[in-house]
Amino acid sequence: MTSIADAAVQLGSDQPATVPLSKLYISGKNVRKTDRELDIDALADDIEAHGLLQPLIVIPAAGDRFGVIAGGRRLLALERLKKRGKLHGSHAVPVVHRDAVDGREVSLAENLHKVAMNPVDEFTAYASIIADYRDRGEADEQVRIERCARHFGKTVRHVTERLRLAALAPAILDALRDGAISLDAAKAYAAYPDHKLQLEIFTAQERLPDKHRVASIRASLAGHVYRAGDRQVRYVGLDAYRAAGGRMELELFMGSADEEVLVDTALLDRLVHDKAGPEVTRLARAAGFADGIVQPWAGGSFARPKAPGGFTLVYAFSPTQQERAAAIAIYRITADGADLELVPDYFRPLAPEAGPAAQAPSLFAGTEVTRPPARAESEIEQLGRLRRQRIMLEALKRATPPVANTAFAGRLNWPADRVIQGETDEAYIVTVLLTIPKADVERHLPAAERAIDAEESGRAPPDPDPDAAAFDIPAEAVPA
Repeated sequence: MTSIADAAVQLGSDQPATVPLSKLYISGKNVRKTDRELDIDALADDIEAHGLLQPLIVIPAAGDRFGVIAGGRRLLALERLKKRGKLHGSHAVPVVHRDAVDGREVSLAENLHKVAMNPVDEFTAYASIIADYRDRGEADEQVRIERCARHFGKTVRHVTERLRLAALAPAILDALRDGAISLDAAKAYAAYPDHKLQLEIFTAQERLPDKHRVASIRASLAGHVYRAGDRQVRYVGLDAYRAAGGRMELELFMGSADEEVLVDTALLDRLVHDKAGPEVTRLARAAGFADGIVQPWAGGSFARPKAPGGFTLVYAFSPTQQERAAAIAIYRITADGADLELVPDYFRPLAPEAGPAAQAPSLFAGTEVTRPPARAESEIEQLGRLRRQRIMLEALKRATPPVANTAFAGRLNWPADRVIQGETDEAYIVTVLLTIPKADVERHLPAAERAIDAEESGRAPPDPDPDAAAFDIPAEAVPA
């Protein structure tokens, strides 16, 4: 009777034979020593579903045993199936026989010449398989995903993530396929499924010197979805959002596993406006204002509301009762989403346009220092008012802290209109503008990103940016 070893030899070095599972062990000449146990359960599930698709490469050992020099992980997976009761020790394992003398060389060659599948090919393969299940009549997507996960010995989340990656904007998938971006960067882009948003951030990242950093991509994406706990969502209600056709998507790759987020932000904003519009009008008029407006929410924080036509924004200044009567109040949603609250800023009407005589030369055309009287002004009165404005602005300039020989020199300037935002009993509230060249900002971007990375990960802050002190105000520049 021919032994298993004899059969393997007789079949030749390139032809597969079979050896009982109990007669196999991992040879010391197998060069793979690291990560042998990695994902063995998943590999065992895959072999159970599809069979052993590639034979093990073996060399003869003492007695009738064989040492595996290539395929050690597959042998471990087979042994895992034996422990589960799926296989017996007598199970015939396909093998290819090699001479013992060249075992280590064969093992190294087998591992060196393996080419990993391009990740894009993997993602699209999953998507094709799920589509094939659908074409065969399985209508429920979740059932299709669960079936695919079982078939390949993967988790449902693993398959879901691959499908989200397969659904990336084509330009980003091409960049990943060509090695222009990393897999981690692709995962960051895939956190939210909106192609328009993905491409907008991708294009912006292309212009950065250190482009497609994961932390930078995530920071750009933040605020482009709503979560169930956000004040706007609580104010409108999830049921109202869903009833209006709003979509919920699983947020992936952002460290918040299995959290559903609201991706139709424009729809939610409209629902907020529709609900809050009548309410702010009622509240504003009860408080003595002409009308009210809701402060928008963008990027995780309140945004500056857009001034209605004919109005200008006044910052943190309490209007008189007379000023309220012509002003528009600003309300925002409370943190718990249950109500609306008044904010200090408001919109007040722009000053009426002056006649031809008011076009006399002025340092700051359009700046309103004193409100023109309600009745029509004479030409002499208009010129007198404009002169008083010029005197007031000159006094303000002289009272403002000097910037000569400081880091602010050449960067601070007065705006062309609305210098005076308001006044209290003890002070005037004025506006100045700070001009910062784009090149200066871009020089600080790497250090700023390192600081944000450290903040997000809870690490200690990095070393100070050597350029960060460029805008410190020297003590001698501040008046006593």
